[in-house]
Amino acid sequence: MKKVLILEDNPKTSELLKGLVEKADSFAMVLLAGCADEAYTYAMKYTVDLFLVDLMLDPGKKGGDMSGAEFVQKIRGVKKYFLTPVIIVTSLYDTKMYLYSETHCFQFVEKPFDPDRMKSLIKKVLQNTTRSEEQINWYYRMDGMVGAVPVGEIIYAKSQKEIMKIITVRECIQISYKTCQEMLDELDTHDFEMCQRGVIVNRKFIQRIDFTNRYIYLKNCNDVLEIGPYLKRRFKRWFLEE
Repeated sequence: MKKVLILEDNPKTSELLKGLVEKADSFAMVLLAGCADEAYTYAMKYTVDLFLVDLMLDPGKKGGDMSGAEFVQKIRGVKKYFLTPVIIVTSLYDTKMYLYSETHCFQFVEKPFDPDRMKSLIKKVLQNTTRSEEQINWYYRMDGMVGAVPVGEIIYAKSQKEIMKIITVRECIQISYKTCQEMLDELDTHDFEMCQRGVIVNRKFIQRIDFTNRYIYLKNCNDVLEIGPYLKRRFKRWFLEE
C-alpha cells in the first residue's frame, strides 16, 4: 500500500487532490495535513511515497507564509526522504527554479491545475516509486518484553480470538490481539496485503495462487491460505501490479 501525503490548507483543494490520488491508485493510503507540523508528524510515523505540497499555507499571514517550502527543505534532511518524489502545487511560480535546485522537486504544478493532468502525473509517479531495500525490523511487545523480527522474514500473519499469530521463516510468534490494518500500518511496506478477513500475507513468499478456488500456496511454509470472496478482485490486482 503506497502512501501519499497532501500538505494543503484549503479543504476543497485537499479533497480534490485526495480524490485524484484515489483514482490514480485505488490502494493508496492518503494522509491529509493542513499545516507543516502535522505533515512532519505523518512523515515520521509512516514512510511516504509521494508528497503533494502547497508552498503558501497561510496566505493571510503578514509578510507571507512559506511553511510549505520550509517543510520540503526539512523533509529532504531526513535520510529516507532524500529522493522521495515531491510535487509542488502552488500559484507561486517564481519559486520554481529555486525549489528545483534546492529540494529536487519532481514537478511544479501551477494553480488552478487541470484535474486530469494532475491525476496522470500522480499515477506516473506512484507506478514508478520503489522503496529502499534496507533491512527493516517490526517490533512487538510480549510478556512485558520488546521483540523484533525482520519484516522480510514474515510470511503471513493471522488474527484469531484476540491473538495475532505471526508466521516467519524461523518461528511462530503469538502476541495479544492486533488488527490486520494496524499491523499493515506498522509494517509500512508494499509487500503485504490482506487476503481474507484477519489474514495478511507477504507477496515475496507466495509460490503460486489458484484464483479459481481462491487458494494461496506459500514458500517456506506448508500452510495454504484462502482468499476471501469479497477480497478476491482487490487481492488479484495487488498481486499482479508491478
